[in-house]
Amino acid sequence: MAHQVFEKTIRIHFGDCDPAGIVYHPTYYVLLNKFHEDYLHEVLKVGFIEIRRFGVGFPVVGVHTDFVSPSRPGEDVTARLWIEKLGTSSVKFAFTITKGEELRLRCVETMVCVRLDTEGNFVSSPIPDEIRERMMPYVCGEEDERLAFRS
Repeated sequence: MAHQVFEKTIRIHFGDCDPAGIVYHPTYYVLLNKFHEDYLHEVLKVGFIEIRRFGVGFPVVGVHTDFVSPSRPGEDVTARLWIEKLGTSSVKFAFTITKGEELRLRCVETMVCVRLDTEGNFVSSPIPDEIRERMMPYVCGEEDERLAFRS
């Protein structure tokens, strides 16, 4: 990969799991959201709330996830994030969670940049230049492989 990848270790806690002793699938979305927020703070230098200073927000409009293998309490897993596509007003984030070489989860999440119009409705808006510039090192090149999903 020629692009940068944001990476962190995540500890799986007992409270993340269901009665079968594996991560409850909706909990993965909470873990990914916290990890994504770390990316925003550490790379973009702005959080979900602070991004309002640009007059925009980034709601999620699509998610595709494969739950490949279970994770259990006490495990330290590695979360990775990069950008598969950066459009004028949208961004497709790619995530993986692994334990060593074993893939546990792969996910893409599409967000759109919006602002409020005079009637309080969301309208598409170009991603502010300062945010776009900080995202650029994490964007896949045309030659980079994209995440492949089960059908």
